[in-house]
Amino acid sequence: ESLLDFRTLSYFSPALAGNRLQLDVSGKMSGYVDDFTFTDIDVNSRNGGFKGRASGSLSGLPEIEKTRLRADLRDFIMTSEGLGDFVSEWMPGEKKLDIGRYARGTVFRLNGKGSGMMNRLSVNADLTSLLGNVTADVRLDNLIRKNRPIGISGSVSTDDLDLGKIIETDIIGPVTMKSVLKAELGNKEEGIDIAIDTLKVDRLYANGY
Repeated sequence: ESLLDFRTLSYFSPALAGNRLQLDVSGKMSGYVDDFTFTDIDVNSRNGGFKGRASGSLSGLPEIEKTRLRADLRDFIMTSEGLGDFVSEWMPGEKKLDIGRYARGTVFRLNGKGSGMMNRLSVNADLTSLLGNVTADVRLDNLIRKNRPIGISGSVSTDDLDLGKIIETDIIGPVTMKSVLKAELGNKEEGIDIAIDTLKVDRLYANGY
């Protein structure tokens, strides 16, 4: 088992400066520092925000801007607070993504795949919980460009996702919908800016209907 400390990595890859992630990792790795594969790596955040298993490859280090990642994530378990803490470490400046107040106490399970350059990463993921399910086919931009907000663009769909319980209101209930959207994280004081291009609602419970 090893400790992966992004503060140490930033000495070799300055683009990671300010990222304070600390991960306990264990599993099988093969290859060289600038081109290696990893198989069934157990990943556990030191702050307890998430844990799971990953396989894939990484090439191009230490030039993190040119690094290419391929990852298969399985059975990652997290809370909204843990997800917010993880994303915040990649956001520019001191801005934080404060989503821990939503879906308090709910455990989410993530399975997905990611591939591409660190500043242009394609992600296909399924997020499941007792509150419903979310499927995303998106592209992540500017993960390590500190002078630019993180961009998210693509399609997101939900299956009986209980928005009422997530935001703690009785006005709205489960919703099944499909959307195409664009979002920027860290561009405004509130931390997130979303523009919805298209929205198709298949099923929505509101005010008891």
